[in-house]
Amino acid sequence: MSVIISFYERLSTFLYFYHPPSKMAAAIPVFTIYDAMILCQIPDTGNFQGQTDAQRMAEELFDNDFGTAMTKSIKQVNMDLATLASLTAVQGRIVSRPRAQDQIRAFVQWVRDEIRMGRNPAQHPFPAGDTSTLLQRLNFHQKYDVKDSKTLIDNTVPPKWSKEQQWKQWVKLLRDHLRAYIGVNGIPLVYVVRENAAQDPTPQDDFLDEYINMALLVGTAFIVDNKQVLALLNKFIMGCSEAEMVIQALNTTTDGRAAFFALKAFYEGEGIFAHDVMAAENIIATLFYAGEKRPAMYWQKFEQILNNANATMHHEYGRVMYTDVMKLRSLQQRIKADFLSQTKAAIEANMHAIPMTMTYDQAMRMYRSKVAEKFPPASAAAVAWGRHVREQNRNTRGCCTTNQCNC
Repeated sequence: MSVIISFYERLSTFLYFYHPPSKMAAAIPVFTIYDAMILCQIPDTGNFQGQTDAQRMAEELFDNDFGTAMTKSIKQVNMDLATLASLTAVQGRIVSRPRAQDQIRAFVQWVRDEIRMGRNPAQHPFPAGDTSTLLQRLNFHQKYDVKDSKTLIDNTVPPKWSKEQQWKQWVKLLRDHLRAYIGVNGIPLVYVVRENAAQDPTPQDDFLDEYINMALLVGTAFIVDNKQVLALLNKFIMGCSEAEMVIQALNTTTDGRAAFFALKAFYEGEGIFAHDVMAAENIIATLFYAGEKRPAMYWQKFEQILNNANATMHHEYGRVMYTDVMKLRSLQQRIKADFLSQTKAAIEANMHAIPMTMTYDQAMRMYRSKVAEKFPPASAAAVAWGRHVREQNRNTRGCCTTNQCNC
């Protein structure tokens, strides 16, 4: 018999170590509005129609629903508290002390904060000890939402975007403007275009920054706010066909976040070369040389701009976009100066020779030599100095030009 018992003991030990009993996952605690009312010092006593004061307060004020606490205004909460206090005993009067009422208002702010930062208020007990801080935050929101937000919106409107502006500087103005707008859940709209899509729980000095960093980029509130950001973006890029095309390519009427990052990629990130290529193509198609017209255009500047445009095309596509013959033909079309007509004709004749030996670089050297012959570097400097003297004379017209003049 002892042998049999020993066998079963060894068997049970084996089964325990190799097939241990399953451990049930710890249940996530659930805290209710009723629990919060008790923490707000509403008595869990009394019996009106089978409910305590705390149970009734949870139902009468918030329908036992955190969503109601999120959307219900403090004004309405105050009115409901006053109504409950004005009832007769037969009607079920509930008179709450001022401290309890403050804690209820703080509870409303806490629920809003939890939802704004993507947390479930049912998973945490209401921190009644933070009432003072929560009330300060509530007062800030009531003031900021109504008054300060409108002032900041008016004072932070960025200029309309154009290619002549610096993207990074303009985006900073845009972000400041979006921060002034308050979204559906009380979060500044700039959260929609924050760099990191994941939540960042790092504590911040400004609680608005905590909202911005922690807000969920999903859900009904985000959908509404995202659409609002798109509307603002479309407003500020209106008239810039290039930026409008970037957003139109997304084929969206709701996704402001996608539109923002598409513009960002185009103007400063992944699309910077695409932007440069468009500029290079425009240069190659429209640039021309009609003579030395400093400072607007002169040969050295013309040659440098044209060569840089060709280099940009090569860099972007990783291959030669324009063959030497294509560049040579394009160069011939870009030359409009009368004094280069004979040089242009000579190059044209060489281009029709069989075999053709004329190259783009050779043509550039021929034009460069002819320009230097007609406008020697010294004479160019003299022209610039003459212009400087004429400017000075205009500035001192009617005035003594001696060293003794103090005007």
